[in-house]
Amino acid sequence: MSGHFSSIRPRVVVLASAAGLFLVWVVTNLRHLAATQNGTIRFFLTAFFGLMILLRPKPARDRARTAPLLPAWAAALLVVAAAAMAVLGMMFYVHQVEWLGLLLLLYACLNWALPPRFARDLPLALLLIYWAHPLPSQLFGPLQLAMQRWSVAGSEWLLHLLNVRVWGDGLVLRTFPHGAGAYATAIVDTLDFLSRQSLAVPLVAIGARSGVSIARRIKMLKSPASVAPLTVGRLLLLAAVAALPMALGFAAESPQEDDSSLPRNQQPTEKPAVQRRAVNRLVTDFPENTDLSTPESALAAWNRAWARGDDHAVLELTWVKWGPREIEKIKQYRKSHPKESALFNDAMLNAEILEVLSYRADFASVTSKLAFPEGVGNRPYSTRSFGRINGLWKNLGEDRVSSLEAARESFDRKKDSSWQYYVSARGDEVGAAGVAAGGIEGPNRSHRTG
Repeated sequence: MSGHFSSIRPRVVVLASAAGLFLVWVVTNLRHLAATQNGTIRFFLTAFFGLMILLRPKPARDRARTAPLLPAWAAALLVVAAAAMAVLGMMFYVHQVEWLGLLLLLYACLNWALPPRFARDLPLALLLIYWAHPLPSQLFGPLQLAMQRWSVAGSEWLLHLLNVRVWGDGLVLRTFPHGAGAYATAIVDTLDFLSRQSLAVPLVAIGARSGVSIARRIKMLKSPASVAPLTVGRLLLLAAVAALPMALGFAAESPQEDDSSLPRNQQPTEKPAVQRRAVNRLVTDFPENTDLSTPESALAAWNRAWARGDDHAVLELTWVKWGPREIEKIKQYRKSHPKESALFNDAMLNAEILEVLSYRADFASVTSKLAFPEGVGNRPYSTRSFGRINGLWKNLGEDRVSSLEAARESFDRKKDSSWQYYVSARGDEVGAAGVAAGGIEGPNRSHRTG
C-alpha cells in the first residue's frame, strides 16, 4: 500500500492545508463572528450542517462520477483569484471580500483533493457555511425587521380572509356587542389626533399598518353580519387542509434518478449481481503471448511477468503506476530473500486459476491457488482484481486468503469499495494522471497493489 499512499499524499496535503487555513482564519476572527447577534451558535450550526451535507451517503450516480465539477485548469485559476480576493479583503478591511475569497479558495482545494463523489454536495455545503458570516449588519438587520413586518402583515391578511376581526376589534365587540359604531368612531378620531402631531407615531400602535387595513377594519365593524369565532376545531380543520397537499406529495412515489447522462458501463443498478465463472486452468495452459482480452488471461500474463522479474512488463500489465522507490524496494526484497522469491515465483508460474468473479461488467476478481510446496504458505489462494479500461483487462491489486470460500466472502464484502477504487483508477487513467501503489509480497504475505 506504500505506493498508493504516495499517490494520494499530494491530495492529503492540499486537503489538510485547506482545512488548516480555514481553522486558523476562524480562530483569529472568532471575535468578529461572535460580535453579531447569535454569531457563535450560528457559525457552529452552519458548519455542522454543512459537514452533514458533505458527508451524507451518496447516490449511485454520484458514486459513479469519475471527474470533479471543475477541471484542473479551472481550479488553478480559481485558487489564484480566491487568494487575491482574500488578501485584498484583509488589506482594505472589506470582510465580505475576504470571507468570499476564503470560501472560494477552500472550494477549489476541496474540489481537487476530495474524491469525485463529493462534487455535487461540496457547493451546497459551502453555500450553507457562508451564512455563518453573512451580509453586514447594516443590510442584515433591516432584512430581519422586514421579515417581521411581512409576518405580521401576512397573519393579518390570512385572518381577514377567514373573516376574523384582527387586533383588538374582536375583543371589544365581544365585550360591547352593540358598540361597533362608537368603536369605529374612536379609531378614526385617534388617527385624526395622531395626524396633527409632529412626532411620527407608528400605525402599529393602534393596530393599523396601512390605509387599506383601516378601511377593511371599518367596513367589518359596520357590517351587521355576525362573525363565527375561530375555535380550536376550526384551527384543526385549517391545519388539515393545509397539510393535505404535503401528505399527497410525500405519499407519491419519488421519481427515479435520471442516469441517461452516464455512459452505459456506469449505469447504476439497484442490486448488481456478482457473476461467477469457473476456469480451472493452469497458468502454463495459457499461450505465452500477452492476452488482455479476459481477466484470467491477464492474470496468466501478470504471473509470468512477475516470476521472470520483468518490471517493465509488470508495469505495462497494471493500471497501478509504480514509482522508482517501489520498484527499488521490490528489487531489494528479491536480493535479500532469494530463496523465498524463487519459491514464490515458481508458485505463481504453476498456479491454478480457479474462477472469475465479475461485478458491474468492467470489474472482476480472479481467484487462483498458488502452487506452494506442502506446509509452505498459509494463505495460498490469491484474489487479484482486474479492471477493463479501453478494452484491456489490467491489474488493480491483490488479496491473499486461506480458502476458496474465503476468497468469495472477501470479494462480496469488498466489492463496492473495490469498484470505487476501479472507478477512480479509470478516471486517473483517462486523465493520464495514473494511480500509484506498490508492495512486496512473499509466500505468507498478503499484499494489495492498489
